[in-house]
Amino acid sequence: MAAEGTGGPWVPRRGPGVPADCSSDDAHAVGRGPLPVLRQVAAACVCPQLLGNPALPEVAQRRARRVLGEMDAGNIGGYNHEHRGLGVPARVARFLQRRDAGVPCHPRNVVLCSGTSSILPFVLSLLVDTGSAVATGVLVPVPGPPLLGGATGLAGAVAVPYPLDEERGWAMDGRAVRGALRRARETCHPKVLCVVNPGDPTGHVLSRQNMEDIVRLAAEENLLLLADEVQQERAFLPGRPFLSFKRVLGEMGAPLSSAVQLVSFYSLSKSVAGESGFRAGFLELVNVEEGVVLPFQLAQSIPRPCVLGRILLDILMDPPDEGDPIQQALEEAVPAAAGRDAGADPARPHPLPRRLPAPVLLTPPPCRNPPPRRPGLGGHVAGSGGNPRKGTNGRWGPWQHLLSPPRGVSDTMGTPSGSEETPRPVVWPDPG
Repeated sequence: MAAEGTGGPWVPRRGPGVPADCSSDDAHAVGRGPLPVLRQVAAACVCPQLLGNPALPEVAQRRARRVLGEMDAGNIGGYNHEHRGLGVPARVARFLQRRDAGVPCHPRNVVLCSGTSSILPFVLSLLVDTGSAVATGVLVPVPGPPLLGGATGLAGAVAVPYPLDEERGWAMDGRAVRGALRRARETCHPKVLCVVNPGDPTGHVLSRQNMEDIVRLAAEENLLLLADEVQQERAFLPGRPFLSFKRVLGEMGAPLSSAVQLVSFYSLSKSVAGESGFRAGFLELVNVEEGVVLPFQLAQSIPRPCVLGRILLDILMDPPDEGDPIQQALEEAVPAAAGRDAGADPARPHPLPRRLPAPVLLTPPPCRNPPPRRPGLGGHVAGSGGNPRKGTNGRWGPWQHLLSPPRGVSDTMGTPSGSEETPRPVVWPDPG
């Protein structure tokens, strides 16, 4: 639309170096440049003729040769099952074990995906019982990322907002969550508790004590704990380091460490690389039976990362030795002033408008009527006779009765007719 008195469209004026839009949380869109060494490795993998070119640093050439050595026929253009199904998940598992102070992680529990926004509706949809007259409820924090409410609606579930405690640095208040659960159970069946740590948009980092309280609440209320931890490399407060829910759960010991089911997320977009355009990430399944994990690994409908995104994710998961230029580049990518941005007090993170009601902060707002159900999902969900605590194998947890392996489905999960790619069952080496 042309502005009055002019011959062309109206363009907002801004000073030099000021980005047009800061709302997307996109590091590159707001002016930060890419890490050169990551792009160099990607370029050499796309065009192997660059190997041997003196214009390309030797460290990038070495890493590119290693990546290409794991590809089918040395070419990134194929499906490359082993790199996707074995190589990268194994290095992700080692990364998670280092991050979590030795809490074990098996590669089979790592599922590569094309980012949180694409995989989250898929995960939530698997907990929706399309044959039930009662909608599935998903507890989402307020304030929180709009993605959670939107993904819940796309999955065919109902968003159940619970408020964070602003006076305690946006901590979770167990009484508020239980109050939201009590009200929600009048109209839906809550099955999932979503937690965002570090917080978005608040910037808060949960304390260990608050995280332990959340784990106990999930156990007592029989909820799947879904942890959005994609901002973990943006936590800079020395007095409040980031701890993963996987680590806290593991260090709490039995019976909780083996009973509470957890799905956690990591994204290349919010990593130290900030490479949003390459669309890569992963989720980790904790305390989920193997018959449920296998369909995750082989399902054709899961949005997988493109090969270049997978390569960049692989580099971040498997950092070189100390002193290597790639490692130095990753360390230098953490801004020196990041601590100032987050504030010195965990109880006073990024300022937000105060006292906004939950429906204003949550997108979309919660609805009382069950949303339209997508056909076809019910055939992949095993029922439990309406008993939310009854698992197919007697274990305590919401996934056993919802996502137990359907009858008649083989371990190889055959490809639908007409598909070009035939998935193969993954044979995992002994991690010990």
